[in-house]
Amino acid sequence: MAKIKLPIVTINAKGGAQYVVEGVEAVNALTQLENYPERGIRIKVDGKMTVITEGCLCSAAVTGEVEVDVPEIVCEEVECEPISNILPNPKNPTDPGENSKPEEKAGEK
Repeated sequence: MAKIKLPIVTINAKGGAQYVVEGVEAVNALTQLENYPERGIRIKVDGKMTVITEGCLCSAAVTGEVEVDVPEIVCEEVECEPISNILPNPKNPTDPGENSKPEEKAGEK
């Protein structure tokens, strides 16, 4: 296992409520705040989803970091098929196919 550092975020809401989230949950909270602040922040508190709406949010700040274990990804060298074998061939105008004229198809029979 490898270790990476993720943030600890403290969220202050109106009425003095304070929530501390860490790790992936903290990254999610910061991402929501950055991308869609008007939607508020959705976090898990004691296993339940909690929404702190934009009007109730006073502040959110990174207040520390936590180390978490993540699996190490080991890439094996493998032979890959050439992309030309995977993608469909482009239409060849000289090849009588579905785009050819009806009389060309009839002459082939």
